[in-house]
Amino acid sequence: MFKNILLPTDGSEVANRAVDAGIALAKQLGAKVTLVTVRRPEWPDHGEEGVLNTAAAKADAAGVPVAKILRSGNDTAAEILAAGTDAGADLIAMASHGRQGLSAVLLGSQTDQVTKHSTIPVLIYRF
Repeated sequence: MFKNILLPTDGSEVANRAVDAGIALAKQLGAKVTLVTVRRPEWPDHGEEGVLNTAAAKADAAGVPVAKILRSGNDTAAEILAAGTDAGADLIAMASHGRQGLSAVLLGSQTDQVTKHSTIPVLIYRF
């Protein structure tokens, strides 16, 4: 079954819910989780490390092995896919949508792009 589940997060409420669900799935399967968030190069620090640390603390509390990846790039979906490949993930589990408003318009739907281009199975949580 799945041994390494990639959990992309942007720290939004729905992404946090998907992280929680992904951690629960990993616990049931005896898998590890790899958390990833993507920093836009033109936005040097928007608390991405804090987002990863908060999610990692949840995995630790659940007894699920965890790794963290912070990537930087303009194409968030491509960075998520590259992180999945680099980490050897065999499943990507993510929310159907993340941030809302202007950032969603600027970034588009990362979930759609990940789903279209992934060679790794993608599990989409809708909340």
